[in-house]
Amino acid sequence: MIAKQDKMIAKAPLITIVIVNYNGKHFLGECFTSLKNSDYPRDRFEVIFVDNASKDESVKYVKETFPWVRILALDKNYGFAEGNNRGVKLAGGDFIFLLNSDTVVESTCISKLVKTMETDTAIGCCIPKIYFYDTPEVLDSAGSAFDNLGFCWSLSFKQEDSKEDNEMKEVPMATACALLFRRSILSQTYLFDSSFFMAYEELDFNLRVRELGYKIKLVPTARINHRFSASQQTYFSTQPTVFKQFNSNRNRAKILTKYYPAKILLANVPTICLSFVYWDLFILKHGGFLKFFQAIGAQLSFAMSGLIERWQRKDQHPERWTNFMRHHSFHELMRFGTQLSELYEGKLEL
Repeated sequence: MIAKQDKMIAKAPLITIVIVNYNGKHFLGECFTSLKNSDYPRDRFEVIFVDNASKDESVKYVKETFPWVRILALDKNYGFAEGNNRGVKLAGGDFIFLLNSDTVVESTCISKLVKTMETDTAIGCCIPKIYFYDTPEVLDSAGSAFDNLGFCWSLSFKQEDSKEDNEMKEVPMATACALLFRRSILSQTYLFDSSFFMAYEELDFNLRVRELGYKIKLVPTARINHRFSASQQTYFSTQPTVFKQFNSNRNRAKILTKYYPAKILLANVPTICLSFVYWDLFILKHGGFLKFFQAIGAQLSFAMSGLIERWQRKDQHPERWTNFMRHHSFHELMRFGTQLSELYEGKLEL
């Protein structure tokens, strides 16, 4: 009888799911329906829909079709980073699940992520395996990684499941596409740098989570399907890859000067500089001279901002994340850059 009462008293943790949207109405039906069909107790999760002043009647659609969703309609497009920041301020959950609007969540995904978090209080974040929406047997991501040049990328991208990907394991970093984290982390640090708008905000967050001493886990039995980069395309109607690289390299400059130990920066200065030159030339080729000079100015400005914040930071512990860092040479950088350029230009298919 006592055991039965204890079981009744014990409740599943409250989860807040935050979804940021900008002109993504065409994705929302499947996303919210998949959440509605989750096996996680319906009274133990809330959904906060943050709309960045969409022009496609996304708010009206969600209000009429999914009345159980809490809506935060913003007055302008604040971007992915600040949109999530504003949504999280309204969160009441013990855990917060950041989710892209262009995803479909398997019914057991949230339960499996939460169960993993409950096994160890040292786990700060956990993530599911992410598959391509159109080719659900192929991985979009099985965790993410970062390197000595400040780049981050998805692990197992465009690969089929392997034995390694099917193991519960710690990964260098988590992608913000589908990220469950402890709300208590926000009492020790902030979520995203609002100046980033979008791109690399999760690397910035992951480094701070690592410095706090938390683990980041991949839960291989939890799964979502993702329309690769579809939600990002909605933030900029023309030249989306130029826009993405503009933000990525600007934000990467700040991360390097704000967090990376001087020893690592000095050892990699030539390759880091060449990496910026490579993508600035990409922007020049595809975006023109104005965007090229804007990109360089933004990188210098953000690098200086990172230095200022570096001097202001307290209790820095880079040793807690540098052991997860991968090291890439100039040759590897050029090979990766060429592949990514071909993907952007449609020469390389997903």
